[in-house]
Amino acid sequence: MSSSITSSSVMSPRASILVKKDDDENTLWMCCLTSSICLFGITYIGALITWWIFAIIALVKYNNNYFNSKCQDSNLWIILLLWVILTGWSLFLAKKESNKQDKQNKMPITAIVCGLLPSLAILGWTGASLFNPCVINHFESNRIYLLVQVMFYLVSSIMVLIIIGSLCLCIYGCCAISKNTSDNNLDQINPTPSVLMEEKLTDTV
Repeated sequence: MSSSITSSSVMSPRASILVKKDDDENTLWMCCLTSSICLFGITYIGALITWWIFAIIALVKYNNNYFNSKCQDSNLWIILLLWVILTGWSLFLAKKESNKQDKQNKMPITAIVCGLLPSLAILGWTGASLFNPCVINHFESNRIYLLVQVMFYLVSSIMVLIIIGSLCLCIYGCCAISKNTSDNNLDQINPTPSVLMEEKLTDTV
């Protein structure tokens, strides 16, 4: 007789069916979640490339003097140029930098922070320029104004989603730790039949 008998060997057929059902449901949820993330990622990248192309065309068509002639404190053209640079970097250069850091065994968190801080600074500058009364009166229907507005709301939405997602992960982690702790305490107080059977069989051996 074997010296150690696992709990799976004494698991009832009904318990095995329930465990298999739970595994199938978890697999289905993971497939749906992965497919949704991939679809969202492809759509987001496609929309970002489209915005980037239209932004470059708008920058070529207009210049900063055009906006300053009507509003001296307008920085829409410069702001759009900065967003084009950041977007191009995130689309085409960020992955190369991340691969270089992985090869050098460095944490990519540095690149993420370095890209996030300028984005937050430009986001605040963008909001102040967009809601300038003079800019709204003269350039509300201008193509550059609309492109800057799209990027402002897009980045703001992403920031909000990141904050909400981080909070949800923290709450989920705390709940999981609390649940595991309570389950371990209950198992010590009231062992399950499978655990009792395992201990009994181990003692008889």
